Amino acid sequence: MRVLHCLAQLPTRTGSGVYFHNLINEINQQTDWQQAALYALPAKHHVDPSRDESPCTQEYAEWIDCKSHYPVFFETMEMPFPIVGMSDEMPYPSTRYCRMDEEMIGCWERNFCQELIRIKEEYDPDIIISHHLWVLTRMVL
Repeated sequence: MRVLHCLAQLPTRTGSGVYFHNLINEINQQTDWQQAALYALPAKHHVDPSRDESPCTQEYAEWIDCKSHYPVFFETMEMPFPIVGMSDEMPYPSTRYCRMDEEMIGCWERNFCQELIRIKEEYDPDIIISHHLWVLTRMVL
């Protein structure tokens, strides 16, 4: 079984991120299923806090125990705004969905869509778990 977990937020520091992380860990402990994760990261994300240099966009959230990682990076040339949050106040720099204009929404959709297409080609999941009934779930379907 090949499972894809989708979360359009940072996979830590919120209830949704903790649930995302814990569900992946529990599935790993109880099954032999393969798992992949699609999630948001800021481009300046430091995977290893002991390093001083800025990471490249090939890095991922190593604390998520999946063999296949598909991060979508924010605060880049392609997506020049912070991760979009589900609440008015997030525990990290974020953009509120209600503050997004047409251009930002299009940019967000293009970046996640590109990654979903890549996931379909490379990973081809049997099951997709989408962690919010929001724009990303519509795209996954």
